[in-house]
Amino acid sequence: MKPILSIHRQLKIAIIATAIITTSAVTETQPEAEPPLPLVSPLSSALMLPGLYVSYNVREGYRKYDGMGEYQHISIPNPFMFGLSAGKRFALKNPRLRIQSALELGWGGVDEGEYGMDILRSNYFTFGIQADAHLLFHTVARTFFLSAGPGLHATSYGWTLKESSSGREVDRAAKGTTASPSLNVGAGMEYMVSNQRAVSVGYNLRFWRTAHYTEAGALFPMGIDYREYFFSHSLQVQILMPALRHGGRFQ
Repeated sequence: MKPILSIHRQLKIAIIATAIITTSAVTETQPEAEPPLPLVSPLSSALMLPGLYVSYNVREGYRKYDGMGEYQHISIPNPFMFGLSAGKRFALKNPRLRIQSALELGWGGVDEGEYGMDILRSNYFTFGIQADAHLLFHTVARTFFLSAGPGLHATSYGWTLKESSSGREVDRAAKGTTASPSLNVGAGMEYMVSNQRAVSVGYNLRFWRTAHYTEAGALFPMGIDYREYFFSHSLQVQILMPALRHGGRFQ
């Protein structure tokens, strides 16, 4: 039951965050009459460079010992991660829809606890691509959007050992790299700063696998299979610029 309960809890957080943004969109929409279908937003073809994000990652670990039929859930601390992104938006014929594709680079970690006289820290470094479809809600002041789409990320993971007193690193090791598809949903809003710049602020929930490896030792020579998943809640800020073919200005 633990994985199901965890998924429900993360989805509730995502629904609350999305509801806050969409409620703002409804508040700004003119209630008197149905607005005419808007022209394609100039931001729907913008370059996104750069994008910044910070994420709190609910980490779910599962291990299975040789000869056991089920995975056991283990309680582990949750890391923060920071990242950069860059990409491009593509307008569609329907002015309420667009596609965004972006490359992402992220890093972060978390202290696992004491290891003898030292502190053991898990580290993550990830690189990937994410493609989202956006459903747009236009108002006079700004545009709101809902987003959903897949991604593909490669994550390198390892650990460092630090002295608990000084924080000095005394050892480090790499565990490996895992490639995983991801599922992303989110919401956001954007507004023009000038005819050359715009800003987009959004929330994104991502589900993905960040680690998968087998550990072997004297007690378990056949190995222990370990898998780790993230529910990543991220706040994203994107700087939007006109495409080069538009002469450096939003049209």
